[in-house]
Amino acid sequence: MFGDIETASAERLLCRMEELAQEEGDLVLEVTTIGGDAEMARRIVLDIEQVRARRGGRFLCLGKTIVYSAGVTIMSAFPRADRWLSPDTRLMIHGRQLEKTLTLSGPMRASLPQIDGLHAEIRNGLQLEEEGFRRLIEGSDITLDELLGKATHNWYLTAQEAVERGLVAGLYPLGAG
Repeated sequence: MFGDIETASAERLLCRMEELAQEEGDLVLEVTTIGGDAEMARRIVLDIEQVRARRGGRFLCLGKTIVYSAGVTIMSAFPRADRWLSPDTRLMIHGRQLEKTLTLSGPMRASLPQIDGLHAEIRNGLQLEEEGFRRLIEGSDITLDELLGKATHNWYLTAQEAVERGLVAGLYPLGAG
């Protein structure tokens, strides 16, 4: 996985996932990305989990150079023991983003459905964010409260910091760092 996480890149990877499910032996998904669409990343996570459940051998994630936002979501599809980083990697974790303008005009009663809809969208997004964050920090020394606080304003970690905090199994090549 190289580049932005968006519909076209997700489609390419998802098509390849079916082939990967049939292959024998260990597999490595390399990830280098500045991030992208959170929903496409969630879909990729689902397919990674399905492939992991159906095949033999290990399926590892190797983050290289930069793994930002949606890339970290993809990384969370792998258990901590199967997540690795190259020594030069930087991670960036942030909360889900919303950019929306809500214009209310007319009777207040008519505005309530718009407000309720936006409220539901935000609540749903926050629930999905927490689910992904819980999966990411499982087995680490990072609490959900710490992550929620730091992710509000973009949390950058070096590969070594990610190892020290228990987000990943280690650095690749083995023994580096």
